[in-house]
Amino acid sequence: MKINWNNATSPQRNEIVFQGRNHHYGAFTIRSSYSRTMAQILFGMAIAAALAFLAHLLSVTKDNTPKLIPDEFFEYDFTPPTEKIPIPKIPIAQPPPLLESIKFQAYKIIDDARNDGPPTQEKLTDTQIGDQNLGGEKGDFSSRTEVDGGNGPVEVLTSEIYTIVNVMPEFPGGMAELQKYIQTHIQYPQLEKEAGISGKCFLRFVIEADGTIGLVDILQGIPGGKALDFEAQRVIKSMPNWTPGMNNGRPARVYFNMPINFQIK
Repeated sequence: MKINWNNATSPQRNEIVFQGRNHHYGAFTIRSSYSRTMAQILFGMAIAAALAFLAHLLSVTKDNTPKLIPDEFFEYDFTPPTEKIPIPKIPIAQPPPLLESIKFQAYKIIDDARNDGPPTQEKLTDTQIGDQNLGGEKGDFSSRTEVDGGNGPVEVLTSEIYTIVNVMPEFPGGMAELQKYIQTHIQYPQLEKEAGISGKCFLRFVIEADGTIGLVDILQGIPGGKALDFEAQRVIKSMPNWTPGMNNGRPARVYFNMPINFQIK
């Protein structure tokens, strides 16, 4: 009998290769049962394919049309309900309360105008002086002082610092002279100059009612340049007197913001 040596599963070939030895070795068992194992695998795949095909045929032939339920399975009761169904109450938003108001009275201008006289000193302790009568909150205006505005002493309020007034304060000679003053009086600190530290320092200061410089605050300093911030603060404090701001015809204390730029050239 001719033996096919290229077929690793041939029983004759395996008997010769493993004759008298290694029959319990795994390779001999695998090669001897290879044909039987493949036949079992193919048989199992054929059964699985047949079952899948059968399931597909059953799903196609199945009637999926919805069934109508006959009317005799339902009972209808047309008797009106005897119990009252509670109706939920919807909350109604209440209108805001009426605020007290006074009817505006139109006046006629006549030749003989009546003068009610100036307000009393007691009235001025909690009411600000203005050019017209306005309602509003009461305040403490008992702290008043007098400054010389050029035409004699003028009464001013000292308890409030304004941001905007009717007439803003002014440096002698205007903004151009202010810039010139800053440039000629500023001194660049030597250590920061050698270290190459530069930037812009933002300050806010108070121009008092007599034109002098009051409190000077550093709103935003230069990173790593504390000496630059202090130099800018020093120059602001050294400025001459300004023309004070005016509010309602009286000198007033006013905030003023100013940036100072330190730049190495």
